[in-house]
Amino acid sequence: MKKYLTKNESLVRLTLMQADLEFEYPHKLEKMMVKADIAELADKEEEKLQFALFAQEAEKARRKLLTYEEYFQLDPKKDGHVMKDQRKLGFDSQSKGDMTYEEFLSMKQSDNLFHNNLLELEYKFWESEEDKEERLKKIWIELKRKNAFGEQKDVAK
Repeated sequence: MKKYLTKNESLVRLTLMQADLEFEYPHKLEKMMVKADIAELADKEEEKLQFALFAQEAEKARRKLLTYEEYFQLDPKKDGHVMKDQRKLGFDSQSKGDMTYEEFLSMKQSDNLFHNNLLELEYKFWESEEDKEERLKKIWIELKRKNAFGEQKDVAK
C-alpha cells in the first residue's frame, strides 16, 4: 500500500484537497461547479448561434439563382472588348468550308474498311470545335434575344 501511495502521490494529494474543500468549504466548491456549468451552457449556446448563421447563409446560397455570367464566371465588363484569337492553321482548327473532302479523308482515314465507307456521310455533318462553339453562341444569343423580347411584350400588355 505504501508503494502505491508513493507512486500516486499527486493523485492522493488532489483527492485529499478535494475532500477538504467539500468538508470545510462546500459553498466554494458549489460556486466552482456552478461557474463550470454556466461556462458549458454558454459554449453550447454560442455553437448553436454559429450553426444558425451558417444555416442561414447556406439557405441564401441555395435559393440564389445564378446568371449565365455568374455560372461560367465571366465578367462582360472585363472580357467583352477582348477579341478571340484567329483560328490556327492546323487541320483540327479548320472549319468545314476551309477543308476539302480529300483533306478530311486524309485526316480521318482509318484501317477499318467499313469505317472508311461512312466517312462520306460523316463529312456532310462534320464541324470543328470552333464551328460548334460559334454555332452554339449564335443559338444562345438568339435565345436570350427571344426571351428579352418576350419579356418586353409581357410588360407592354
